[in-house]
Amino acid sequence: MMEWGLLLKLKAGEFVISIILFGAPGSGKGTQASLLSKKYGIPHISTGNLFSYEISNNTPLGIKIKDSMAKGQLISDDIVVGILENELKKLKTKNFILDGFPRTQQQAISLKTLTTKYNLSIDYVLFLKISDSAVMKRITNRRVCSSCKSSWHIEYAKPKKEGICDLCQSSLEQRKDDTSEVVKNRLEIYYKSVNTLKDFYKEEGVLHAINAEDSADQVFKNINEILNIDENRA
Repeated sequence: MMEWGLLLKLKAGEFVISIILFGAPGSGKGTQASLLSKKYGIPHISTGNLFSYEISNNTPLGIKIKDSMAKGQLISDDIVVGILENELKKLKTKNFILDGFPRTQQQAISLKTLTTKYNLSIDYVLFLKISDSAVMKRITNRRVCSSCKSSWHIEYAKPKKEGICDLCQSSLEQRKDDTSEVVKNRLEIYYKSVNTLKDFYKEEGVLHAINAEDSADQVFKNINEILNIDENRA
């Protein structure tokens, strides 16, 4: 078992770190993963982005994923593990940030098998804590441009003109999987597995909890304090 607390692996002077971000839908996993990836040059593997690629290309796999997402259901393990393994095989570094996976204990076990297979490790698991009310507010108020697909939010990222994209002047829409009904279903699924997933990574000695209801900048600051990264090395 890894020692509980902070862990920073430096091998031959090279900055080496791997991170999982997990939490409820709308907790900011993708936002924080992107910030970390940009600041430290660590590859960001987002299962959501991988799913979007399949959906946008209307592949048979994408059709199955789209149907499950519209219903607020988890994508089957065989699909998501297969997609993830393809990405891990492409890595040219041992650094990576993973968001959107794992979501269950069984997926965590599958991930451990994959990281062992490809001589990788999980150094930090960052649990983004957020209330149901905050989740509902964040997700149901999201909007996407019907044309350029840019993202907006009724409260946090308002367009200059209500319902109209600043970038291309097209109308803004609510995604089918951003409705309150779907969000409630996603939360129900999330709570069925979150405690066992937390227990799994607590036992591994890599779990750290962070208040995700703070501003994105504050959450990012708190994450960096946990990682204790020496930026001169990074």
